[in-house]
Amino acid sequence: MILHDKGLYYQGIDLWMDSKRIKPSCYISHAHADHTAKHKRIICTPETAALTCHRLGNLGVNRVGYDQWVASNGARFKLFPAGHILGSSQILIETDHIRLVYTGDFRLGHSRTCLPAGIEQCDILVMETTYGAPQYLFPRREETEREFAAFVLEAINNRRKPIVMAYTLGKAQEAIAILASFGIDVTVERDIYRIAKIYERFGIKLGKYSMFNGGPFEGALIIPPHMKNFKNIAAINNKVLIFLSGWGIDGGAWNFHGIDRAFLISDHCDYESLVKYVEQVNPKRIFTLHGFEGFAQELRSLGYDAVTMKPGKEYNLSESIRPS
Repeated sequence: MILHDKGLYYQGIDLWMDSKRIKPSCYISHAHADHTAKHKRIICTPETAALTCHRLGNLGVNRVGYDQWVASNGARFKLFPAGHILGSSQILIETDHIRLVYTGDFRLGHSRTCLPAGIEQCDILVMETTYGAPQYLFPRREETEREFAAFVLEAINNRRKPIVMAYTLGKAQEAIAILASFGIDVTVERDIYRIAKIYERFGIKLGKYSMFNGGPFEGALIIPPHMKNFKNIAAINNKVLIFLSGWGIDGGAWNFHGIDRAFLISDHCDYESLVKYVEQVNPKRIFTLHGFEGFAQELRSLGYDAVTMKPGKEYNLSESIRPS
């Protein structure tokens, strides 16, 4: 049985995954706040451990490297890259009867700051589907990066102050690496700076950047979105506000918030990549999470046995596998 209750609980091997409630032990796919809590002990990659402890304080940690098999209550599991942020992982769980993959948040394709998502074939696939609707189709990342850098350079050349809004962990470090690669001076908010130093500790080359001290800055400034209306940011004259997110495809939403330009730089799969991932994994049944309920219906129309998981509901995995 697997339970969906502010996280996932695989009862057969007594394993919680990405629980938002404190547990004695829990596997964490990555260090974003919506996938973790101050558990007594966390099971994760060394990178995720460093990022999580930076944000939540010291925790008991079982550090597991990629592709390292671990025995657990009559089963075994391994972690493999998810392509979302530094240290993000998917988990493959093997019992005598079932191979199950839980993706956590993931992204196919190249990233400047983490390993690309791996593919493991399985019987049961539990996958996040944040952008699981047909309108969410992103252009090639390389093309978007060039357009983003060109827009920032044009703003600088026009004596404007480009302020890039990107989430503190993951997106902001990707933005540093992109802009620095185009020779643009980069200044970043304090928490973004501290997390960037953890990235560098694990060998990620971000390029040159400095920490924002609240005063004048050269080049581009990267801040978390919630800082947009802080006094020292609001007081900057001749600024241009830039938002990095897959949600930028919903033009009216970002324009309403006074943002001048959005670029579709996301650390999640778009719709086509989600379908491609399913085709490559080739599971016997799919459970979808964290996205559009219609994605499971789309998969069923393509011939897959798929269902959207409902909070508070248990699912019998042994009954869910259709005959080969």
